Amino acid sequence: MKKEEKLIEVMQDIYVELFAKSTPAADFNQLVEQAVPDENGMKDIGFMNYEISQEVSDEILDRHCKKLPKSDRHVVKMAVILGCSPKYSN
Repeated sequence: MKKEEKLIEVMQDIYVELFAKSTPAADFNQLVEQAVPDENGMKDIGFMNYEISQEVSDEILDRHCKKLPKSDRHVVKMAVILGCSPKYSN
């Protein structure tokens, strides 16, 4: 598996867990599957409709990222945080 594929797989796993533990809980894969493309062709999953505590989010990110080389951890964390993760509730 290529490095990029591995990072995408880890990010996918993180998003699945973040949305499973968000309020309301959701199935990330189902959200993506049912998403309607916006005017730019990007799928809109309505991620701002979901909340998670920063503490829980950080724990999920840290647990998944510790499987990665140190050089990739920050990249994945920032990509997830700035991507389509649920907003912080606190």
